[in-house]
Amino acid sequence: MTRFKRIIHYIAKIGKSTSYKGFEKLKQAFIHKWSEKEPREHYYQLGKLVAISIVIILVYTSFFSMEKGADDSSVLVDEPKIPNMLRIVETGELRNLDSALVNDQSTQNVLHNIMEGLMRLDKDSKPTYGMAEKVEVSPDYKTYMFTLRKNAKWSDGQPVTAEDFIFAWTRAVDSKISKNSYLFQNIKGFTEGKIEQGMMASNGNKLTITLSKPDRNFLSLTTNSAMFPQRKDLYEKYQDVFGSDIRTLVSNGPFQLETFTLNKLVAVKNSSYWDHQSVKSNGFIIFVSKNNRDSDNKYVSNEVDFMQMHNKMDEATIKSDMITVPRTTIYYLYVNPKLDGNTKKYYAYAVEKLMDQTSFVKSKSIMPDLTYQRNDLAKTDEKENIISPTKPSEVTCIDQPEVKKVCEVFKEKMCQACTTNEVQAKEIREQMKGRGLDLVVNLWKSYYYDPLTFLDIFTTGAVENTTGYTNPTYDQLVAQAHKEIDAVKQARFIAEAEYILTYQDKSVIPLYQRVIPRLQKPYVQGIVYHPYGPEYSLKWMQIKQHPK
Repeated sequence: MTRFKRIIHYIAKIGKSTSYKGFEKLKQAFIHKWSEKEPREHYYQLGKLVAISIVIILVYTSFFSMEKGADDSSVLVDEPKIPNMLRIVETGELRNLDSALVNDQSTQNVLHNIMEGLMRLDKDSKPTYGMAEKVEVSPDYKTYMFTLRKNAKWSDGQPVTAEDFIFAWTRAVDSKISKNSYLFQNIKGFTEGKIEQGMMASNGNKLTITLSKPDRNFLSLTTNSAMFPQRKDLYEKYQDVFGSDIRTLVSNGPFQLETFTLNKLVAVKNSSYWDHQSVKSNGFIIFVSKNNRDSDNKYVSNEVDFMQMHNKMDEATIKSDMITVPRTTIYYLYVNPKLDGNTKKYYAYAVEKLMDQTSFVKSKSIMPDLTYQRNDLAKTDEKENIISPTKPSEVTCIDQPEVKKVCEVFKEKMCQACTTNEVQAKEIREQMKGRGLDLVVNLWKSYYYDPLTFLDIFTTGAVENTTGYTNPTYDQLVAQAHKEIDAVKQARFIAEAEYILTYQDKSVIPLYQRVIPRLQKPYVQGIVYHPYGPEYSLKWMQIKQHPK
């Protein structure tokens, strides 16, 4: 097939999927231009441009049409603006809202605004009462007894019970279907596959959780979306479509679903919510778009109120709307312990220079304030005696945009002789075990408020330890920190473990803490941002007045 025919075939294929009335004229105009006696390569580029233009038209018509249906993915630009209704753009598709199974950020953002756990995050990102109205904690921080509110209800009027939590948690610990099983590993019976030993429901509204080891921050963990309750009756009735069909998605949070498709979600105020009087808005609409330029244009033209900022946006245009949100996500460089001491020192210093020189990191990150060799190197002449490794190393990057960008900068400025290797996050463990990788740029995000979550992943045998790092002294310090109920003593164990990991062994070099730039219109008020868990809460949000 010639280039010309391929392009026409491609455009025709696109055209069939749209009702855009100007499509045929565009197609004929292109054919006419192609027939002129001009260099064909020029019009090959024109053909691609026309195809792209039609794609944009498709995005526009499908993203902003008034059509509705079971698989509707449209954004209602032409409909009258609903007062006090927030319009959001997200980039991640909303395929499933089964809280026990999913853990991507876009889905978590939705779940935290239509659902609620035993505890929820308050305006200061601290755990406060949600479905629970009271909790009794044992002196050793191993037993938590929750009492649910009498007016804790689902959006269909059914009461929220302790059994709803046990049912959801039992599904979430099944690692064959869930990505969230690690969150429950401290509940008694988890290791033996008998987690029911650590959960007991009584009187319908009392839930007792028994832990294997003390956890001062367990209340924070219960705010995680994986620990939200679920209805067993709805699961049994709609098992094959549970989480993806709106019939299965009753809400117990500030908002309830009205529309749920792959690319669009509408949630309205939930009148059955126990604290509905604190909800000041009518709800929110989420439009999913992977076309950043289109999203940017909609924001600038006041068709969208709230979105994540993209790299290529003109900061001068939207500077006053920018909000930076620090997250408990740490990007780090793993250095193989088997590399010689000089090589590990070299990369530690390379990271120091890289962080000082890289504007990409400075604009979207916070340098981690850790007990780490950066300051020590600056105070000594040690770095003057560090020589470049004689053997080029391989840098392995997790296949995520920000990680790949850091890898590119690292290779360009500090390790030009290095080879690069990109792998999917789920494959990194096998790669580490099979090949003994030299350098790996990876990330870890805390799923609740506890500094030990960052140290746990490097203990010997940990589920999340993809590095293969092992140090008995480090393991012992982390274990002691978990057992210690005195906050000051616990902090001391944490600091000592961190020193071994990052300074003594130089196996993990923190790079930066992620910061998310968001855009929020000035007429939008009350959105609460969080460093962990959901990126934002809309419970207290309200819109004073949409621009006309």
